[in-house]
Amino acid sequence: MLQREESMANTNKDNAVIIIISCFGWGILAHGYAMFNKLSWHDDQTALFGVGTTYEIGRWMLGLLGDVVRCVFGESNYSLPVYSGMMAILFIAVAVFLLITMYHIKSALSIVAISGVMVCIPVITGLFGYMFTAPYYMFGMLLSIAGCFLIHNYAEKGKLCGGVSVFLGSIFIACGTGTYQANFPVSVTTLLLSLFVYLINKNNKRELFSRAVIYAGALFSSLILYLAAANIFVSIFHKKFSSYAGINSMGEDSISVYVSRLKTAFINFWQIDKGNHSYNMYPMTANIIFKVMLVMLLSMSILICVHFMRQKRYFHAIMLVFLLMFFPLSVNLIFILSTVSSIHTLAMYTWIFVPVFLVLQTQFVTQLYIYISRQVTIMNGVIILILVLMYARYSNVCYLQATLLQSQTISYFDRLITRIQSVDGYTNETPIVFINEHGMHDSTWMKYSAFEAVSSIPYTDSIEAYVNTYTWATFMANWNGYNPLRGESNDYKDNIDVAQMPTYPNDGSIKMLNDVIVIKFGK
Repeated sequence: MLQREESMANTNKDNAVIIIISCFGWGILAHGYAMFNKLSWHDDQTALFGVGTTYEIGRWMLGLLGDVVRCVFGESNYSLPVYSGMMAILFIAVAVFLLITMYHIKSALSIVAISGVMVCIPVITGLFGYMFTAPYYMFGMLLSIAGCFLIHNYAEKGKLCGGVSVFLGSIFIACGTGTYQANFPVSVTTLLLSLFVYLINKNNKRELFSRAVIYAGALFSSLILYLAAANIFVSIFHKKFSSYAGINSMGEDSISVYVSRLKTAFINFWQIDKGNHSYNMYPMTANIIFKVMLVMLLSMSILICVHFMRQKRYFHAIMLVFLLMFFPLSVNLIFILSTVSSIHTLAMYTWIFVPVFLVLQTQFVTQLYIYISRQVTIMNGVIILILVLMYARYSNVCYLQATLLQSQTISYFDRLITRIQSVDGYTNETPIVFINEHGMHDSTWMKYSAFEAVSSIPYTDSIEAYVNTYTWATFMANWNGYNPLRGESNDYKDNIDVAQMPTYPNDGSIKMLNDVIVIKFGK
């Protein structure tokens, strides 16, 4: 017994070393530029010294984490590229360790591949565009998987005083959901694959059913805890739920709406690589790898099902089919919980489980067909590694684009500031009025067709989107150091002189009118 525990400890230690090296190695390859430079746009401007919106959109744990960090480190929260990026990768590494321990994954190649997927998936690329919240979201993801680990551990070994482990696991999942709601589908899919691992390795129908009930009960309890906490914290801090993503109308949609969403979730799983949507996790030619993985998943599912039928384990064959049907819905659960229009890159972390599922199936199939075990393991491992390399390259493409557009935006505002300060009679106390402030345009802007395949938020192929974002004035204040006194544009809505002015950057588009500098934007 002691020898076995010592062997497990050594295995865990070896796995931990592989995971740490893999996660940080892949992290530097994919996200090194984002971590060793400062890319800041869109929400990152308003949350440069914060964690973003919290209690109003149901992210009460995010608010608490932000408060804890401020109390521990003092002063403020900060959007820190190196520190936040490294902490996010560390949390991912711990989550990888929990997953491979839960699923009994032994192959070093598989561990390296899974580490790569979890670090390099476009979700992390998008998240590093919002560096202010990156470590918190990944800590929330870790809490969700840790909660599943506790629940799985109880079901596996009956440890930790009966239901205490399940209760703690439910609390962890609720906290993970309270950090970012898209972590709840991560929990659901983690436990679904735990059921799959039990199904293929054990032959106890009653235990399988008992485990499924425990998992479902824990997930339901965590959802109740999350909703209760969300309402409690809104009440404590005298807030109101925002309309963002339908937060203020949760549970009010009709059954037909949810049926429609369920259909969308299932169909979208097979077509996730179609279109230039921000939730597409297989950009560029990665969609080819996605199709290959689907073929491999379906092929090995058939092999496993045939194995069950030959052993007359018909119940297991039926349960396998059920799990395979539920898997797409679990991965795309966010499409059921929210409207398609509000789903974007950051909400799609459940897609890490497609290659994870492939690894789990490979591990079982190679036990059945030992004579091809090495070839199948290497083949599927290489398929996933190719996907990871595609992800890493795509991340660097996103960061290249962001660097070019951020530099051009800074230059654009530099020129604008120079022209404003060159107006006769200008002083630091002169109010500035921006007419049509979100209609900035310049026909000399560079257009990049090479970035049209980039779909992940917050990255965009247009400088026009950069300069016209809702945080443009904050961007100009932070990156150009110019935060002038603003006048009210509505006061000049019907002004004849303004109506006759050309649009910026044409000559005459900036004028002093009644001791106020007026700038007119538009095409």
